Amino acid sequence: MNQTNSNFGEIISGRVALDILKEELSKLTDADIVLASAYTKLKAIKNFSEGYIHSSNNVRILTRWKPDDLISKASDLECFDYAKSNGWPFYIKPYFHAKAYLIGNKSIFIGSANLTQSGFGINTNGNEEGMVRIESSLQNVNAIEKFFHGAMQVSDELYLKIADWIRLNQDREYVENLLEWPDKISEMINNSINLTGIGCSDCFWTDGLWLQNSEQLENNMVNISHDLSLLGFQSLERCKMVSKRSIEQALNNTGLVRWLRAEMQKKVKKEFYFGELTSALHDVLIDDPKPYRQEMKKLVSNLLSWLSLYSNDFILERPNYSQKLTMIP
Repeated sequence: MNQTNSNFGEIISGRVALDILKEELSKLTDADIVLASAYTKLKAIKNFSEGYIHSSNNVRILTRWKPDDLISKASDLECFDYAKSNGWPFYIKPYFHAKAYLIGNKSIFIGSANLTQSGFGINTNGNEEGMVRIESSLQNVNAIEKFFHGAMQVSDELYLKIADWIRLNQDREYVENLLEWPDKISEMINNSINLTGIGCSDCFWTDGLWLQNSEQLENNMVNISHDLSLLGFQSLERCKMVSKRSIEQALNNTGLVRWLRAEMQKKVKKEFYFGELTSALHDVLIDDPKPYRQEMKKLVSNLLSWLSLYSNDFILERPNYSQKLTMIP
């Protein structure tokens, strides 16, 4: 059976997804293509595009580009140059975490594979990733489009400022996840960033207790790897090496906690009860269909657990029978 007519709704590896992607891309003209990934590597983009993406297609790239990503080479600065040379708009969103690939009206691939050699098994020692192929329905395309809400299209001016800063700081010793863009760059990026477009991939899939109890690591590595990536850590080993303060900083910098903080700022008492928070998060999620009630409760429970373990900015209490989260002024 032809691969492009199968695999819908099935979990496939990054390598299998890459083969199907290439086959579909090679047949497309005048189509919309989106490559959205937290990490992006030049060799991977070239592997996708050269000989496969026709010049008539409308291609957009969306990535994260936190300072750590570029300093550590998890993402390549040169991806912008390559996109520009092909006439492709290049967007950044500092707290973006999803991995999604829109292939015109053919299909969408979502899952854990970043746009890197390891993510798609381009290297022989690639990561073990899972991807799911879904239809390019109007609802699904709209969900992809929402990823661009609040994203910043990189201009030549912004790129040069970032490139200069990376050049000056690439040999500097730093604590992972505590690097921040200087004010001039941060202002250029944050003027465009808003906190819409939260998805399940932006939520915590574990309660974080595994950092304190290694017994919980067993049979939970997929969810743990997701949360590590959400926090900006490239491996469990690196996460264990940093201080609790570094983890708190990484936690506070996630899009989910930034959204929570913005929502609580609107409230007079700066507090959320569990049910109220569950409803608020459910309303803002871009996933379609949205998670069931029990799944929503689990996402909120995980968030509260991370905050109680690693944040000094919130107080978690249980008056009567419901948990209450209060933000410290």
